Amino acid sequence: MRRESAPPLHTHTHESIAYVVKGKVKSTVGSEEFIMGPGDVCQHPKGVLHGLEAIEDSVVVEIKSPAPEIGAFLAIRKGGLRLIGLTVPPSLFGRADELIE
Repeated sequence: MRRESAPPLHTHTHESIAYVVKGKVKSTVGSEEFIMGPGDVCQHPKGVLHGLEAIEDSVVVEIKSPAPEIGAFLAIRKGGLRLIGLTVPPSLFGRADELIE
């Protein structure tokens, strides 16, 4: 995730866990906010409003359960990454090799 990027808060019909590999992010889960760094993990429960905001360029791994059907979850479209009805502009994300040392 690029520094200062923050897709809108949203909910899912599945559970997810976000693990910070590199960088610093602000995690919002319901009405709580947490600052997370490398090695930190947070849970995004099913149906709870949540989101991540990159405080600095960051690499975050997100694990979802049950795994969404990949065709519905990820579809590369001109102008951005499409996540089940949410378009995330390419400017929010860099190439992985630019973010990982």
